[in-house]
Parts: sequence; structure tokens; C-alpha cells
Amino acid sequence: MLRFLLLFLLFLIIFTGIIFYLMQAPGVASFMYGDTLIELPLVKFVIGVFIVFAIMYLVIRIIGALYSAPKRFQKSSKQRKKQKAFSNTKTGLIRFLQGDWKHSENLLLSTVENSDNNFINYTWAAKAAHRMGNYDERDKHFESAEKYAEESNS
Repeated sequence: MLRFLLLFLLFLIIFTGIIFYLMQAPGVASFMYGDTLIELPLVKFVIGVFIVFAIMYLVIRIIGALYSAPKRFQKSSKQRKKQKAFSNTKTGLIRFLQGDWKHSENLLLSTVENSDNNFINYTWAAKAAHRMGNYDERDKHFESAEKYAEESNS
């Protein structure tokens, strides 16, 4: 933002200098198309050119921002999901250490599809299921952990 403000200030200084220079030596910009002749004071022409370029720049920036908005939204959504998954993993491990195995298992499995550490989530969920005596669930979690361990080794 500071860079933008400095560039804008530099633009204003240069623009003001050009306008003052042109006001000292007024000239005329003439355009002819067929039989039509258009004459403008040079100062008004320069101001008009700067305004047209500024509007074109803003329009292009707005179109670019609108075009890239879905990608930015998708990226931020994915980042939020990863942060939530990391938070659930951390909280699940804390709950495991506190002896709240059911809550720990639920937290570890709740966001496993968005997590970067699926192996850890499934392994600790299996340990929590084992502590609760759910041996079938434990085995399922260990199978899932092995699948992710094999994928990470490939």
C-alpha cells in the first residue's frame, strides 16, 4: 500500500510539472479526420490523455481482480481448511493426553481429508479407539494409516 501511495505521489508530481510547463508555453493539439478539424488547448489534451489512461488502468485492474477472485477464494478456503485440520489434530492429541478418548478420536477424524498429517491422525485415532475398547474401529484406523504411510513413501 505504501508503494502504491509513493508511486501515486510521484505521478502527481510529474503530472503537475508537465501541466505547469505546458501552461507557460500554451500550444494547440489539432486532430483532423476527413473534413472535421478538432483543436484543443494542449493542457486540456494532456489532462484528457492522463485521465483516459488512468481510467483504462483502473478498468484493467478491476477486470483482473474479478478474473482472479475465484482462484483467490479457493486458495483461502483451502488454507482455512488446512488450519482447521491442524487445529483439530492438535486439540485431538491434547484430548487424548487428557483421557478424553472419544472426543480425541472424533477430532482426529473430523478433518482428516484436509490434513497434511493423515498418518498421525489415523494412528492416534486408532490408539483412542483401542483405549475405548473399539477394536474393530482401531483396526480400520490402522489400515487407513498404513494406506497413507504407503502413499507418503511412494
